[in-house]
Amino acid sequence: MRSRLRLGFGKMLDDSELDEVMSLASIRAWQAAARFDETRGTLRAWLSVIARNCALRLLEGRRRSPLEPQGKVDYVMPQPLEVEAPSAERQRLIVDVTRCLNRLPAMQRAVLRADLDAGDAVPADELAQRLGTSTNSIYVSRLKGRRSLRAALQGLGHFAQDAPNRNIREQDAGAEPA
Repeated sequence: MRSRLRLGFGKMLDDSELDEVMSLASIRAWQAAARFDETRGTLRAWLSVIARNCALRLLEGRRRSPLEPQGKVDYVMPQPLEVEAPSAERQRLIVDVTRCLNRLPAMQRAVLRADLDAGDAVPADELAQRLGTSTNSIYVSRLKGRRSLRAALQGLGHFAQDAPNRNIREQDAGAEPA
């Protein structure tokens, strides 16, 4: 099913959006299971139609309201609160975070920017309503966005290999860093 969606909508939907479509299609199929009539077609065809309709709804929702948070399109990283000017390393990190964020898929970028603006993770149901998507999509986008951002920043040499990554993983899991 995912392969069919990728063939039909691969140029319009990124991987996180395809995940969302698959989730929505699974929920809709589960809710409508009693209405499936094998005399009208195969299970595969029935599920394909549901998934296709979910993808079309997602694209229609995107057309009506863009996935970017409302407000100014350009994102400016908040300035540090220190009175002194940030170090060259800190300035480089700010520039690289902004650059890496801009390379993320739209949904991941919108979720992470909203979290940055709030100073913490925004509740998924609130973000889902604001961005016109499901809470599951918010969770998936946040997780994939954080992983992609972390990997991109590591590729630019911003994190040591052991301790900082362990602390970030523990924070993502909800544990207190050591």
